[in-house]
Amino acid sequence: MSFTISNRPLQLQRLVHHSNKINPQWLPVLLLRIMGYSSFATAIVSIAVYWYKKQFAYQQQQQQQQRRTANEIDAATLDEDQLHMNPRKRLHIATNKNALMMKRSSSTFTNLSNQNRQLFTPPPSPLSLPSTSPTSATSIAGSRSASPLGSWSSRLLDGVISNIRGKKKLTISLKNTILWNPSRDVNNPNHAFHENTVSLLNKLAQVYDIYVIIHMNSSEERHQIHQLLVNANLLNPLVIDECKVLWCSSEQGKLHVINHINPSIHVEGGWENDNGRNIIENLQVERMIWIGNQQKGVPMNSTKMNVEIADQILYTSIAKQVGIIC
Repeated sequence: MSFTISNRPLQLQRLVHHSNKINPQWLPVLLLRIMGYSSFATAIVSIAVYWYKKQFAYQQQQQQQQRRTANEIDAATLDEDQLHMNPRKRLHIATNKNALMMKRSSSTFTNLSNQNRQLFTPPPSPLSLPSTSPTSATSIAGSRSASPLGSWSSRLLDGVISNIRGKKKLTISLKNTILWNPSRDVNNPNHAFHENTVSLLNKLAQVYDIYVIIHMNSSEERHQIHQLLVNANLLNPLVIDECKVLWCSSEQGKLHVINHINPSIHVEGGWENDNGRNIIENLQVERMIWIGNQQKGVPMNSTKMNVEIADQILYTSIAKQVGIIC
């Protein structure tokens, strides 16, 4: 069998007519001759360019993914590093955590918390206002549930607005103002909240930047008071930031702490062995509120014009300011 290929070089015709059958080893040469060297080279280059583009696109995609991952890690690290330097960010994070915890809480957990609070709650305060329910874990829980704005979202919004406007600093010496101790033994305290003071603190926190100062006599007393604050849900960024709970063991130390904070208002009630006169007389702040029980027979008076004197913190001007009128 023979055939001719027109318009092809003479060498190609000789190669084809050399035998009745085409030798398989000549097929590449034949294909190359038919296509031409330029077409074959073009095909090779096209394949190489296609492969390069595909690899380049894959590498670009990998680099973008790595950059996104690195940015997410850097953002998370930045949040952790700047948590202590950005109070608003810490407020937002802590509030989200508290809200999530509240959503996950159950009635069983609430009952257990109430039982724990009862362990730290002594008899009702002798200075408490008339009420149908005694000072107990139930009344504390009720005061907390009747918080000023009713929901965490609205409280957070109010807190952000207050921060933008700027809050005045308010320091409160907790003993004999918010807390009272029915025990006559200083070394064996049995602290409790005065009635309605938990609700008062929640409302004051919407207006003031609150610092609390506690004159402690022992580590056991410190633990007891701290547990009271925790059980009443007061140690959170929307009420009292835990870093603003300050402990001291002497009046001189308390005086130094208050002067360092330099509040607009200080509320003083003394401690077990003193009614706070020394603090009132030596403190230099814009305004002071002196809380004391006149039944003790200790005269309470001051020559300073910026001192407000009251039997209970619920009878003071700051209580009226937040809507508590007795």
